[in-house]
Amino acid sequence: MPVSLRGLLPLILLFGATTISFGQDAAPASTADSVSAETVASPVPEVLSPEEKEKRRKAQAALSAVAGIVVLGVAGLAAILIWGKRLRRILRNSPGPKPLKNEFWFLKPEKPPVRPSLPERSDHLPPDSGPTGT
Repeated sequence: MPVSLRGLLPLILLFGATTISFGQDAAPASTADSVSAETVASPVPEVLSPEEKEKRRKAQAALSAVAGIVVLGVAGLAAILIWGKRLRRILRNSPGPKPLKNEFWFLKPEKPPVRPSLPERSDHLPPDSGPTGT
């Protein structure tokens, strides 16, 4: 059963909008540990050295580059599938190539040019008869 892009869009939006947080809402394993519940509940900010910050920034840039390539690849494949479906429909409904009337039209001799003929006028007299009638 083929799945249309319209059916996938709500799923993409649903999974893209959800965020997953690890360790923030987690309850302590037991209360008998040496660490009190107050220190576990309060988040401690990490202090990173400049090298670690640079390494994390490069990792985020690489991950976003890979994600961009994947998104563009999927979009390209979807465009190819849609274009192919449309092309198949057009080719299936087209009548096909029309045959030429004369495939050797270039071998025919040229026709002589047609000179336009003057229309005959009925209001003039013939050249042998003059106005005097002689």
